[in-house]
Amino acid sequence: MRLREFLLTLAVPVLLVIAGTTGYALLEGWSLLDCLYMTVITITTVGFMEVHPLSPAGRLFTSLLALGGVFTLLYAATAVIRAVVSGEIGGTLGRQRMDRKLAELTGHAIICGYGRMGRLVCSEFSSLDRPFVIVDQQASVLDDFRVPHGIPLQG
Repeated sequence: MRLREFLLTLAVPVLLVIAGTTGYALLEGWSLLDCLYMTVITITTVGFMEVHPLSPAGRLFTSLLALGGVFTLLYAATAVIRAVVSGEIGGTLGRQRMDRKLAELTGHAIICGYGRMGRLVCSEFSSLDRPFVIVDQQASVLDDFRVPHGIPLQG
């Protein structure tokens, strides 16, 4: 799941709260705080008690909002848990961090291959405090890369 999809998944419950609050305001004419409170307790299925007596249209709206809220929150929670467990969020954020680092580099060297000679060259550049990017085709080779001033990149 890309970051954009993840943020969209989180935005859906927020939009449901806005829609619920607006719906109660239009149907029942309550204050904004009462509408928001009723929406939140309905969506989260807490349901302490109705803020004010509901009209028949308000009861129907509450029923639909409760159903929509349960499914929306379950979907959002499932998507977030899946992304966290699979490490997609960390990967996406890590990639953005690396892209930022690469964009800020100037006067750097590019070293192709992290084999025996590549390791030696990386060590030399690191001892000179010179920034460099190490590129290797095998991600497993770069997994343990921990050299100051160097940025690993699979490619």
